[in-house]
Amino acid sequence: AVVSTQSTGTAKISSLPSASLMTLTDTSGNALSVGSVIAYPFTINANLVQYAYGSTTFSYSANDGDKDSAGSANVAITINFVNTNPICSSTPSSPISVSHSSTTTITLSTWDPDTTPTFTYAVTAFISTGGTLKYGGLTISSTGLM
Repeated sequence: AVVSTQSTGTAKISSLPSASLMTLTDTSGNALSVGSVIAYPFTINANLVQYAYGSTTFSYSANDGDKDSAGSANVAITINFVNTNPICSSTPSSPISVSHSSTTTITLSTWDPDTTPTFTYAVTAFISTGGTLKYGGLTISSTGLM
């Protein structure tokens, strides 16, 4: 048996994955491009684009310090869909303080990275010290619509 003790060489990026799914960087965080050369040990970072999913490939060739590889190797990557929770926020942000006998407008915003659905809002906690919460012509209390 022949045991390789190869500890030198380089790998050269031949093609890149879809930029809409991921980017490649070296261990220092430098972006890799076609033709980028990586020294042994061959370590790269696959930086996934947030909320992206699908399949992509990239390829590389090798050099042992003397000769180039006969061809390129392909790396196929599948990023699976994960249903992400919607993200909620309000303007102004909480806590909200309103002076006696005055009103304020609170804008609710919701974003779902997976889709563009229609959202349903629910009051999940309501603390009142004598005020009321109104939506359109409806008054909302801690027990629901009044």
